[in-house]
Amino acid sequence: MSIKVSHLFYTYMKKTPNEVEALHDVNLTIEDNSYVAFVGTTGSGKSTLIQNLNALLIPTLGTIEVDDFVITNNKKRYKKTKQLRKHVGLVFQFPEYQLFEETVEKDVAFGLKNYGYSEKEALEIARKTLLKLGIPKEYFLRSPFELSGGEKRRVALAGILALDPDILVLDEPTSGLSIEVKNLITDLIDNLHRSGKTIIVVTHDMDLVLKYCQKVFVLSSGKLVFEGTPIELFSGNHEEYGLEVPPLYLACQKLIKNGVPLDITNIKIIDDLLVQIKEWKSK
Repeated sequence: MSIKVSHLFYTYMKKTPNEVEALHDVNLTIEDNSYVAFVGTTGSGKSTLIQNLNALLIPTLGTIEVDDFVITNNKKRYKKTKQLRKHVGLVFQFPEYQLFEETVEKDVAFGLKNYGYSEKEALEIARKTLLKLGIPKEYFLRSPFELSGGEKRRVALAGILALDPDILVLDEPTSGLSIEVKNLITDLIDNLHRSGKTIIVVTHDMDLVLKYCQKVFVLSSGKLVFEGTPIELFSGNHEEYGLEVPPLYLACQKLIKNGVPLDITNIKIIDDLLVQIKEWKSK
């Protein structure tokens, strides 16, 4: 279940004095069951690109193939938009702002009912999904507006996961969260990837990129300017793209310069670094 983007262009307010080209001739492929990131400075086109992936925005030019779905500017070609959005679940930045129902379980069940599930079926799936995300039963009948920020984020995510999408797209999933909640959310996303889902994140969080992502796509002024592994990015022209490097990677580089023989490609978290240092010292 791969995604292929071919010669994608997107222009906001086309044929008006305020016309802005947000994407310019973007070409890329995302393999099935991969975990990838779109990164770049604000205004680089990241959010525009992911909204094209499930037809919230329709390409000005070009084609996006998502398994059997084809998204083009030809209106006859994207009649299956509803099915596509069940297949490609998109979680916006600060999704908790989209909560609106009177109870937590009804909010999660809302999307399911739009896809034809009965109220009984929708609530049953909603409850199971909430439990998987660590939301206890006693919260089900509460107003979502009574929850903490981290709980709201999980409830909003449950609303998408209840539809069981094969591809999950998340815009800045760790933005505005405490370290504790951030770790909970990123571990949850990683578990979804391990269960077989394709994960696509838009993020400024380079620690997340280093720890989890298999591939990184860098956008600049609407153009794809880099694709490769996180290590290839951080060891290359990251400064040119306005990107920071994770402190862990910088620490590894300093140790290598001081003679510690590290395999940096296998260091994702601090524990990985400690294991290699111990092995080196024991020799």
